[in-house]
Order: sequence, then structure tokens, then C-alpha cells
Amino acid sequence: MAKARTFFTCDNFRDVRRLEFQPHFEDYMGEAIKPIGVYIHFWQVRLEAGAKRTFRIMMVNDTQKRVSGKLTLTLEPAAGGEPAARSRTGFDVPASAKPIMTSI
Repeated sequence: MAKARTFFTCDNFRDVRRLEFQPHFEDYMGEAIKPIGVYIHFWQVRLEAGAKRTFRIMMVNDTQKRVSGKLTLTLEPAAGGEPAARSRTGFDVPASAKPIMTSI
């Protein structure tokens, strides 16, 4: 006797047939699956106030067009309030390129 096939999916779909995600999952993953990726190499839990810092940033372009513009990094206090620091740099990433590195 042939064994019945069983298919599984994660619970992140509201409706699997229409590929409709649960709202909380779509909100959480919305930024993660965009075609322009920005990764900040940063793992420190705390920063010394007023210390000068350089952040290594990697960008990925998963589109068929060159992308360029301005990238802004803003450090905000966990308790809220005005940004503690802000820096801006230009970027230019070729279409479907290997990741590029920059610093800010």
C-alpha cells in the first residue's frame, strides 16, 4: 500500500494557498527580504559616550540596476530622545554585485 504524502509548512503563513503571511511575520521580515541589504559589523552592547567610532558596513544589491545614494547611520538612546550621533556617506553598488564594504 502506498504511503500517503504529508506536507508541512511553518506557522508564518495565514493562508498557505495564497502565500499570505501572518501580519507579525511580514512586519518582522519586511526589511530582511528587501533587495538592497545593509549590514553593520557591530556587536557591542554599549558605547562609551563621546568616543570616536568607525563602523564597517557591507551593502548588497540583489537587483538588475545600479543603486547609489546616501546612507545615514543614526545612534539613538535606548530610552528615547534625541539621536546621540549621526553620520552620512555616499554609496554606489553595481547591479547584482558581490557585497561591497565601506566605513562610516
